Amino acid sequence: PAVWWLHYFNGLATFVDAIDKKRELAVLIHNIAAKNKELNCHELLYESNGTMLMDKQLKDAHSMIGHPIYVHSIHHTSVSSKHDRIISMQPFVYSGVVRFMSDYMARYPEAMNQLVFYPAYGPDDFPDCAQLGVEHFMRPRFIMKRYEKCL
Repeated sequence: PAVWWLHYFNGLATFVDAIDKKRELAVLIHNIAAKNKELNCHELLYESNGTMLMDKQLKDAHSMIGHPIYVHSIHHTSVSSKHDRIISMQPFVYSGVVRFMSDYMARYPEAMNQLVFYPAYGPDDFPDCAQLGVEHFMRPRFIMKRYEKCL
């Protein structure tokens, strides 16, 4: 699976880091927990699609190192295709709302190759994962306000 660290602040999303090399899932989960502690991340978002029950393993790995985490799992339905979802993030990337670290070739070269050369590059794990993060932070948020009539 693809793993990105995305920092969102003041309307801008920055892809800070990624686990760019393939690893066994059991090892990867502990690597994610360690990196979350290092970067002081307290929210984790992943695409479950109902196939793997990873919530417990992710929470356990974080509790083992004493780092609390809130886990969101997203389940995409067949309403939109993966390709359409990935393409939908282009306006955010091209407008500068989504940014990447200047040393991206050292931090996450495989992730950027997949993203820049999508769909020609082949693998689409990182573009799919990036889209999930962008969609999570850039979706419109409605603030409910309560108004009361004073007598």
